[in-house]
Amino acid sequence: MTNVAMINTDSCNCIVKLFIFMTRKSESYTCNFYLLLIIYLFLLGCSTTQPPVPVVDRVKTDSAASARPIESNNLDHPQFYIVQQGDTLYGIALKNNVDYKKLVEWNEITDPNSIKPGQKISLSIPISDSQPILFALPQQPITTAIEPGVDSSDFATSAANNNVNAGRLKTSPKALKLPFSEQNVARLQYPENHTSPSAAQPLPVAPPVMANTKIETAPQPETSKSDIPTSHSIAEWIWPTTGKLLSSFSNNSKGVKISGQAGQPIFASAAGEVVYSGHGLRGYGNLIIIKHNNTFLSAYAHNSRLLVKEGEAVAKGQKIAEMGNTDTDMTQLHFEIRKHGKPVDPLEYLPNQS
Repeated sequence: MTNVAMINTDSCNCIVKLFIFMTRKSESYTCNFYLLLIIYLFLLGCSTTQPPVPVVDRVKTDSAASARPIESNNLDHPQFYIVQQGDTLYGIALKNNVDYKKLVEWNEITDPNSIKPGQKISLSIPISDSQPILFALPQQPITTAIEPGVDSSDFATSAANNNVNAGRLKTSPKALKLPFSEQNVARLQYPENHTSPSAAQPLPVAPPVMANTKIETAPQPETSKSDIPTSHSIAEWIWPTTGKLLSSFSNNSKGVKISGQAGQPIFASAAGEVVYSGHGLRGYGNLIIIKHNNTFLSAYAHNSRLLVKEGEAVAKGQKIAEMGNTDTDMTQLHFEIRKHGKPVDPLEYLPNQS
């Protein structure tokens, strides 16, 4: 642009000099007038600046377009937990604030007591809650008559474009598709004949009964159905021990802490089945977890002695442990109630202390 401006300026100077020279030589005023007009128009054109021609870097534009984020239906990779020696599914669920029933569903576990060291456990649902649950069945080959002389690949392309397969799927569905909800999740748990999702068949509407649970077959002395908590009622729970309340439920505490003496008895707060008895969870010490029903679990931590074993049925008020200080700096009981795997405030369920 600078070179062009310099050329225009030199040309204008030459024209001006030429005009002066010719006016001196010419004696005709008419010629001088037209010559002056021509030079004026030329100078006007020289003085007009044209806007620069836009330069488009097409390579850069294409790369910028390719750098735009592409919407994808891919979900975040789920988190996993590698089973260690002594782990139980209930303990893993308690440690990660997940309902053990969801771990069973997400990992297609037929028996919660059958996990092995080194096994990878998914800790999150592989699809978003807003998406329906889809268990795809293997698609059967569709046999279609093709006229002689027609290329089968062309026919397949045409059929895909005309949504032929989609129409067939509507008349003969190949998958069970349900909206995600607690009720529908319950329908998908513990099928009578466990199969992989790729071969899953439509499940019955009636909610299934938990299979292979010892609480139904094991003897339950002093235990009745009325003793098992099934609702939010506070009267169905009892305090697991006596003592001063050291801390209440909060964002930093998943339960309540109760002080006491070493060896003080710890009682089952409600009837149920012992699903964990051990010391494999860091921070809980000697721990007992009782499953009361499909909704509630209770946990008793920091015990000095455990008196019940996994799979044992316990009655409400039965002595299950002795108070201690394992994995803590003072003798106490850390008590939790979990609803669908999530910690809730035990004081909302326990009766008022007299």
